[in-house]
Amino acid sequence: MKLLCLTWIPTLLSGRIFGLMGQQIYLGYAHLFSWIGGLFLLLMTLVLSLGLHYLILDYGVSASTLLFMILLTIPGLLFVVIPFSAIFASITLFHRLSQNNELIVMRSVGFDTWRMIKPIALIGLVLALFGWVNALWLVPLSSQTFNKINRSFRHQEIDVTIKAEKFNHLGENIMLYARAITPDNLYQDVLVAIQEPDGSGQTLIAQTGQFNQDFNSPGFLLRHGTSQGFDAKERELQVTEFDSYQLKLAEKEIDEISYWMKSSERYLPDLLLPDITNSTDRSRYDELVTKGHDRLITPVFFFLLPMLASLFMILAPFDRRAFFGKIFSSALLCFGVYILHRISLNMAASSLGFLAITYGILLATIIAVIVLLQHKRPLPIDLIALAKTVWMRHRPVTRNS
Repeated sequence: MKLLCLTWIPTLLSGRIFGLMGQQIYLGYAHLFSWIGGLFLLLMTLVLSLGLHYLILDYGVSASTLLFMILLTIPGLLFVVIPFSAIFASITLFHRLSQNNELIVMRSVGFDTWRMIKPIALIGLVLALFGWVNALWLVPLSSQTFNKINRSFRHQEIDVTIKAEKFNHLGENIMLYARAITPDNLYQDVLVAIQEPDGSGQTLIAQTGQFNQDFNSPGFLLRHGTSQGFDAKERELQVTEFDSYQLKLAEKEIDEISYWMKSSERYLPDLLLPDITNSTDRSRYDELVTKGHDRLITPVFFFLLPMLASLFMILAPFDRRAFFGKIFSSALLCFGVYILHRISLNMAASSLGFLAITYGILLATIIAVIVLLQHKRPLPIDLIALAKTVWMRHRPVTRNS
């Protein structure tokens, strides 16, 4: 069995299973996808790395650590890089074949549409399988690691499951009350009550407070307030004013009680089945479930979009000079499908009912690919030529007197 697998792998990678012309399409597409995807990924990674410059300037992070953090962002970028690169590679490949008359040669020797795009379909299937591995395992793992490293270098505020105008537990002997919580997680008019087992206690009242996760001293930071402590042994009440007070908590306690895992850090079961007993999970239920469907659906487009772009280029009328119109139209239609898919997911994050639109777009794309595979005549997809035709028909006619 192992010997059989080792024999098939080189054959599959070389594309010899398709014959000479199919092999040319296979290798040409793989080469273009590698170059376009590599350049696109490099550009996006460089742009994203500019946003991490503060780690060097403010915290003196080493170059190796920064490079590792940049590499951890790559799995998330692939959701954009793979579909866009696949579309560009498909359009570029079949444009070259058309300009070199190779599509005409393939038609003349009996190649049907399916035989021409079969190599594209195979690579697309591999991309879809990799997309699922990336979405279901690599993305949450890399996101968890990235955020953990990021929090270890900066006093990052933590999303917590605490409600305003209610007493909230922070561990067994700490209660926290805040009159209001701003969108950036700044607590206003804060009261913290601490009760020790020996009977002594402490009450902290401050104008503002916020969680931070400095791994050296994690806890809750209070600013501009007073501390009232009762000494059970001396039976005295001590009052102290402060500008800043760090209420220290165990790192494990903050992680388990206060830290809310973002959708990018969660694996699929935690997204599709959020913990409804958690108030933050409950308030962001639609967002989490939508993200789970996103990870299941999006890799399917890695398979469908390059096939759709290839079919548009194959079925478009041949014109050696006016080729820009079909290239532009093919790219616009394919990118439009993917952008609509992303928009529907953003809408579903606010209301799960919009997931029906997402699956409708997926179903429509599948049907379009199947129908185009059966289509025999040239397909008028040149939107620029169509616009010119409509304009010529409806433009006002001027007559010379």
